[in-house]
Amino acid sequence: MTISSPNNNPATTSEAAQQRLEEDLFLDENKASDEDSDDGDDDIDSDEESSQTSSRYSRSKSSTGEPSSSGAQEAREKQEIENLIRRETKSVMTWRETVTGILMIVGFISGLAAFVFLGREEHMAFETAFEEATLIIANKYIADTQATTSDTKVLSDLVTANAIGTNSTWPFVTIPFFEVYGRNIRSAPTSDMVISAPLVSEEERAAWEDYTTKNHGWILEGNNISATPDLQTIHDDQLKGRSSSADTHNGTIIPYIHIGLTDEGVQPVPAGQGPYCPVWQVSPPPADNAHIVNLDLFSYPEVANLYSRVAITEISMDEVHPVISTILNLGDQGAPLDKDLLTSETNHHRPRSVMMAPVTDRILNHNQPRPVGLVAISFIWDAVFTDTLPEQTVGIQVTVRNSCDEENPFTYLLNGSNATYMGLGEHVIDNFYETMETVVVSPYFNTTEFGGCAYSLHIQPTRALRRGQNSDEKVIFTMAVLGLFVVIGIVFLFYDRSVQMRNEKMIKQAAKSNRIVSSLFPSTVKKRLFEGDDNNDNGGALDVTGVHSSKPLADFFPAATVLFADIVGFTAWSSVREPSQVFVLLETIYTAYDTIAKRRRIFKIETVGDCYVAAAGLPEPRTDHAPAVARFAHECQTKMDELTTQMEETLGPDTGDLSMRIGIHSGPVTAGVLRGERSRFQLFGDTVNTTARLESTGKPGRIHCSLETAKLLQQMGKGKWLTPREDKVVAKGKGALTTFWVCVKGRDTTGSSVASSTGRSDQSERQVRFAGQGLPHSDSRLQNGLSTKSTRLVNWNVEILVRLLKQIAVRRNSTKSSLFPSFGINEEQLDQQLRAGKMVSDEVVEVITLPKFNAAAAGSSEGSNVELKDEVLNQLRELVTAIAKSYKDKNSFHNFEHASHVTMSVSKLLSRIIAPKLDAISSRGAFDNHEKMLHDHTYGITSDPLTQFACIFSALVHDAEHDGVPNTQLVKEGTELAARYQNQSVAEQNSVDVAWNLLMEPRFSDLRAAIYGDEEEMTHFRKLVVNCVMATDISDKRLKELRNKRWDRAFAGKSRISEAEEEKTEIGSDEEDVNRKATIVIEHLLQASDVSHTMQHWHVFRKWNENLFMEMYTAFREGRSLQSPEVFWYKGEIGFFDFYVIPLAKKLSQCGVFGVSSDEYLNYAESNRSEWEARGQEVVKELAARAKARYEELYGGPTDNAMPILVEEGSELREIAPITKAPSLKAQPAEERVPDKAPLKIQPAEEAVPDDCSIEV
Repeated sequence: MTISSPNNNPATTSEAAQQRLEEDLFLDENKASDEDSDDGDDDIDSDEESSQTSSRYSRSKSSTGEPSSSGAQEAREKQEIENLIRRETKSVMTWRETVTGILMIVGFISGLAAFVFLGREEHMAFETAFEEATLIIANKYIADTQATTSDTKVLSDLVTANAIGTNSTWPFVTIPFFEVYGRNIRSAPTSDMVISAPLVSEEERAAWEDYTTKNHGWILEGNNISATPDLQTIHDDQLKGRSSSADTHNGTIIPYIHIGLTDEGVQPVPAGQGPYCPVWQVSPPPADNAHIVNLDLFSYPEVANLYSRVAITEISMDEVHPVISTILNLGDQGAPLDKDLLTSETNHHRPRSVMMAPVTDRILNHNQPRPVGLVAISFIWDAVFTDTLPEQTVGIQVTVRNSCDEENPFTYLLNGSNATYMGLGEHVIDNFYETMETVVVSPYFNTTEFGGCAYSLHIQPTRALRRGQNSDEKVIFTMAVLGLFVVIGIVFLFYDRSVQMRNEKMIKQAAKSNRIVSSLFPSTVKKRLFEGDDNNDNGGALDVTGVHSSKPLADFFPAATVLFADIVGFTAWSSVREPSQVFVLLETIYTAYDTIAKRRRIFKIETVGDCYVAAAGLPEPRTDHAPAVARFAHECQTKMDELTTQMEETLGPDTGDLSMRIGIHSGPVTAGVLRGERSRFQLFGDTVNTTARLESTGKPGRIHCSLETAKLLQQMGKGKWLTPREDKVVAKGKGALTTFWVCVKGRDTTGSSVASSTGRSDQSERQVRFAGQGLPHSDSRLQNGLSTKSTRLVNWNVEILVRLLKQIAVRRNSTKSSLFPSFGINEEQLDQQLRAGKMVSDEVVEVITLPKFNAAAAGSSEGSNVELKDEVLNQLRELVTAIAKSYKDKNSFHNFEHASHVTMSVSKLLSRIIAPKLDAISSRGAFDNHEKMLHDHTYGITSDPLTQFACIFSALVHDAEHDGVPNTQLVKEGTELAARYQNQSVAEQNSVDVAWNLLMEPRFSDLRAAIYGDEEEMTHFRKLVVNCVMATDISDKRLKELRNKRWDRAFAGKSRISEAEEEKTEIGSDEEDVNRKATIVIEHLLQASDVSHTMQHWHVFRKWNENLFMEMYTAFREGRSLQSPEVFWYKGEIGFFDFYVIPLAKKLSQCGVFGVSSDEYLNYAESNRSEWEARGQEVVKELAARAKARYEELYGGPTDNAMPILVEEGSELREIAPITKAPSLKAQPAEERVPDKAPLKIQPAEEAVPDDCSIEV
């Protein structure tokens, strides 16, 4: 926004004059008492007052005929637009009669043409429908026959392989878990029975019958498998000796080879008729009556003849060729074999054939294979045609013929998904379109070459299909007769409707344009702008002197109040956010402000970045402009607090800490529109400049007003809202100004009487006292052991992790088949293997192998449509809450807020990982290629959500249970943790163990299953967490040296590797190099995020730098540090920037995968280093003073129990004045914590405010 004013030099008000003015404003208690005799008089609802003022203004304007409200003005403008549209549309009506004649001719021709061409189109649609139906049936038939043939062949090979593998002697072979294979085969709708039958010679008959009597336990085993889907249970029972032996089978079998069930019962096959082919194993297994066992299949000529042909043919082949039989069952008149093969799950009314294959005693490619049996799978024909066609396709006739029984074809009628079996023989349903008959032959059911039968489908349409493509004949002929009138009527209806819709659209468009213009310009200015457009006065035309020839659009308003509202901390906050998050914040806040402004009749001028400018008293003058703006400012402050608190759960840490700084000033204002490109309504004058200075010199969460505004508030009876500011504000060109803090008291928007603070209450460390209630309200109150702010941070972290869990689920579903469900993993055993006899630091690996590129996973969605189970969500929230509690409240730096800040940086860097510039994606292949290039360029990090989840999880837990002192101090103190981890990376190893032990608790079983699904993923996740967290230890020389060597090997090339090191370690394969780079990138991502505040905006750096200073100062006061941090802080930060932060930022750039973020981090790091070098010494002094004051405020001054403090002087230690050791700050259990002490964070000094509008720090 451009703000200009003449360079006025007002006379400086003397101290005496100011004192008299203050006495007039605030010391006349009698007058104030008369005006505010009770709270009810002062607590006038702002809306009622605005309404009364508006009524007075309306009455004053009624005589001049000017608008009384913007709503009425908009209504009149809309009416004018409607009248204009009506006038313009009248000319269209003159063409109606001409159009009528044309439409009559067109109607007649169109009706006749439609009748002729519609028939052709219908016939073409009929042919297309039949072709599509034929193609669907053929594809389904070939697919089903292929599947059955393949299953038969596989089953034959399986029986042979099992017999060879178990060294079994034919025919005494029993396939374990036969029902498992049978059930998989029967899962296809075309198969309902699977049979295995050996060949038994006459000499083997007695032994065979004895063998079947003793070994029919497979029946019970099969029934158990059918009833128990868990194969592991059956397997365990067998290992424990509870095998399915014959004496445990409750049913009976026929103990001899028989010919089936006859009227006289089950008759044995007479001796001397061998060889035999008795049925042995069947799926589904017989439930109660096992008389199918030992049924001699060779007693049926159909099987015996087929097998004899097949066996002879197969022996000469190199592989098994299954063959198909003729129809074995045709209803009640079918072959006897069908009745004998019936089980509880079969149906003899369904036509079926049998796909048969011989079983040999060895694999066919061996010498001299011998046929030893056969396997057979039933094939149900009506399953081929059921649920095949779309519902709208009806009237397809299919006749099935086979070469083994050409005289007995059978027919189906297909209507949509239903297939009706019409019976045996030539059942001609409709022979009208027999010339369109199509024959379909499956190569898998054309087995005459191998001794079997050949089937063919003869498909032809019926008239029902043709009728389905026809329109109603009566409608067609009626339309031929009445088409002229109907077409004319329809065209006229459409015509009238189109005119009406056009008018409505124009009205809506004009209204939208009007609303847009109204939001930018006042109604009076808008009207003048439109009038200027009509006269071509707004185009910026200049006369020969270079001056606009038309009158400027400007007005002078002698009495107005201007407001400037700026978001404090926005620049630093936005520097660590994505652009979309920045706009979400601004749009949410400014939309709420616009709503408040519209309701309170405040005119919004514009927004400049994070500054909101509004005014009252213009463009419509009003006498209460000062209190109206004050109330508006107060409500904006309240809404700001509410919205930022809510959005912290979605926009991340520090969002709830944002506050609004507001300045208001009253005086004369010049307002108007500078004509030209992108013109807008603007304010000019000294009042605007003064308001801007009041805003910039104000305080966060406070409303700062000038003396002029204070006078107006006093005149309106609002003197109790004002509190003089103790110090003077120096403004350029105006000298020292007397200003005031405004604390609005009145009715809020809900009607309850409150006294509201205009000060911003920090959500975690400040308390706001509400007048009228007298009770302190702490936003640091505990909820399940956490403060409100920590709870919001928990919710934000959960949202990030949930998004990644959904992506993990999508990737897992796209890469793993649901046909082979996992039986789970032994997490406890695997965890013990991963950690057995090792410290966490021993688990650090040089290279972590990331998953290879998977095109199916790359093409899957981002997971927005995936719904996680409630158990997973609840456990995730519980886990993050437990992690938050593991951080110690006494730490100013190493706390849960810091962990969330690191998490936010990791999330941002992961989202900024970019691929090289690629051409547009034009096809699926191009998409896969793009995803592959993205995977390779980013070393696989972007394509593996589990890796990203591990990075976020590591950032969240990397400082869990941190004690607030460095590892060196823990080692010096000889703590139990230092001994446990052998004085190496004590805090980091402990954080890994704490987090991992927490995750492995039984209550998080569902969550773990959502994170990793097998042992490989669990191991991968563990390695990532260990490497990531251990990477944050930058003081361990051993780990640092290993990381540097890996960096040189991956990114610096062989030239940086010594010859001795090169001899010890080979560079490795390309895949290993990629994984090494990925490992290094991930570790540096965590390192950079851990110190990301040094590579962010100066304000962010200052905040966390102060928190770390306070933490180290606390350690010093507790006797856990030899020096106060102020001794080494200035030079230490410079060294930290020079030797760690800036080199780390440069490495991020060298990685080549972080895009502009690496440059952003490096620029901020160098800028902060320069700023610290210039201002650091002054900052250290300020930090030391504030840290001391803060510490003594929380823990009091020295006592008699003083302890000496040592500082380094050269190579010696010198004792200085003793100080009191602070009370222990060990974290208490969550249920015992009380919010009596705020975390040790440095707070800015606050101005004094009245008791009923106070902010307690």
